[in-house]
Amino acid sequence: MAEILLNWVDKVPSSDPIYNQNYKQGDVIAICPDGWVWSNAEQINPNWRIVKLPNVTVAAIQNLTYPVIDAVTGIPTKKRGSYINATLIPTSVANQINKNQVLTSNISQATLLSWIANHT
Repeated sequence: MAEILLNWVDKVPSSDPIYNQNYKQGDVIAICPDGWVWSNAEQINPNWRIVKLPNVTVAAIQNLTYPVIDAVTGIPTKKRGSYINATLIPTSVANQINKNQVLTSNISQATLLSWIANHT
């Protein structure tokens, strides 16, 4: 099963020229197997959340860590191509993510996958 390090707050405003080169809200920074030992820095960063997902496999969400690469130059244009869209998350779950640096969520894999969107 999976644990994710989730960027929960945009680092820079969307009007900033380097916005696309930064993690945006909902971007998954890392995906690790159950029982991963997260660093103190990962656990206390106010912009990040560690979400333990006992009902989700690492393989099912691995694509959440893929950047967007320009086909011509080969240069990454965005940190992530897909993200967990906070507007699709039910308020009760979003409130739990807002309040907890580290939390365990019993959402199903199908539910989590329904919250994924592509960056445009």
